[in-house]
Amino acid sequence: MKKSFIVFAVMGMFVMNGCSKPDDKTETPVVTPTKSSAKSITKFFVFNVDATIDSVANTITALIPPGQPLKQWPVITVSEKATVSPATNTEVDFTNPVVFTVTAEDGSMRKYTATVRNTKRTEKEISNFIINSKYASINTADKTIKYELPEGTDLTKLAPEVQISEGATVSPASKVVTDFTNPVPYTVTAEDGSKQVYTVTLTKKKSSAKSILYFALDNPALAGDTYANSADTIVGVFSPEATTIDFFTAKNSLENLKKIVPIIKVSDKATISPASGVAQDFNYPVNYTITAEDGTTRVVKVVFNKFNHEVTATEVKNTYIRPAKTTYKVGEVVEVETAEKIYWPLLLSGVNFTKFLDTPGSTLVSGLSIDKMTSDGTKFYFRFKEKGKYNIYLSYKSTYSLQSSITVE
Repeated sequence: MKKSFIVFAVMGMFVMNGCSKPDDKTETPVVTPTKSSAKSITKFFVFNVDATIDSVANTITALIPPGQPLKQWPVITVSEKATVSPATNTEVDFTNPVVFTVTAEDGSMRKYTATVRNTKRTEKEISNFIINSKYASINTADKTIKYELPEGTDLTKLAPEVQISEGATVSPASKVVTDFTNPVPYTVTAEDGSKQVYTVTLTKKKSSAKSILYFALDNPALAGDTYANSADTIVGVFSPEATTIDFFTAKNSLENLKKIVPIIKVSDKATISPASGVAQDFNYPVNYTITAEDGTTRVVKVVFNKFNHEVTATEVKNTYIRPAKTTYKVGEVVEVETAEKIYWPLLLSGVNFTKFLDTPGSTLVSGLSIDKMTSDGTKFYFRFKEKGKYNIYLSYKSTYSLQSSITVE
């Protein structure tokens, strides 16, 4: 066993030595090339924007236009033989900063933090100013807004809708109740913080109303030859749009007409000249000028007509005295209507009141005064001071008109 092993070993050595040959040349060693360690992002292009690359801080910053989505497909250029993840031309959500890893050929890595955001808007315009569903006029050159609201609008409590540029804010805010008694500045602030001020002026249409609503002679102190001397107030009969107000008076009333002081009411916001409460000489027509709030005017002529008509017995007999109703309360105003153009007996003689007594006979009621009568003498108003049943009639030169009965409770 031992011998066999030795022989085998010797034979093996022989074989090996017999095969070796002399080598006269030196072999060239095989050199393995070094892999690149380059791992830079050299270009980062997103939504047509060439991003800013900071190779020291390893950051990438890109500002894309306002309103563009933050999910983008960036085109990325890296060092030769390097790769990047996320890969170029793949969708990336830049809502938050994204880390891009560049891997060199040799396997070494470099990380970049990429931030993509929208630029802030600079627009700060008021596009529409809506008040009571109406669009106000906007002057974009001088930044003013104007609108005229209907007559009677309360300017102190208006809540306009204000439409502005996207991303901007406005103060006062849209639909907030605001007092527009004076012009109000509206400040629009853009997304980038820049500001623009608009001056809003709201007015209400001025009234064109210019009517005489009431023309009366309170306590005219006229003698019996003018109006019934028991009447405290004579009220002109006319329509608000009348151009003439007629009063009627007896002849030979020159002195009395010089001292009449009219009490006048006109349309709201209007003025009148001559003014109410100013004495006038009505022996001649007097022109009153009413000026509306909007400056327009109209003239109303007040005329005292002097009559010379002699009333006949037939006219008096056919005249009626008609109360508005037949039953009144003590102190209640009684309205009585009489025939048209029969004011002469009212002026010269007056109305008589006869009270029915429980005992036979009757008596003429005295001490009653007419509170008010119309200028044409067709209506007059008085009050009863005590209960009872009364007859009302006109008397003129021992002639009596038709009678009416009234019960006062």
